[in-house]
Amino acid sequence: MILFKSLLLYFSILCFTSKENNRFTVIDRQSRKPIPFAIVQTYYSGISDGFYCNMDGTFEIKNHDVFDRCRISYIGYKSIVFKITDLNKSTIEIEPVSYELKEVIINGSDLIMESK
Repeated sequence: MILFKSLLLYFSILCFTSKENNRFTVIDRQSRKPIPFAIVQTYYSGISDGFYCNMDGTFEIKNHDVFDRCRISYIGYKSIVFKITDLNKSTIEIEPVSYELKEVIINGSDLIMESK
């Protein structure tokens, strides 16, 4: 019972002393439009956690001092990795990237179907 009360007190103190939530928005650097459902990964001492932005391209990091780094990625955009403590604004810009693919040649032949 004493252990339970000690743990309850510890988590209560932790909840009340934690820093406020920080809300960020991921946008396209060229169009300045939000990027919905971008992938956000946070890292701390070899442990990672991942989640998605919402439809408006926003996400929250609770008690951001716990995490070392953050990685944001999305298909068709260059991934970025940064220290969360280095963020000084609520908008994070990611850059579109395109890749040139090699030519693909498809040769067809007559298809003969036989019925039995």
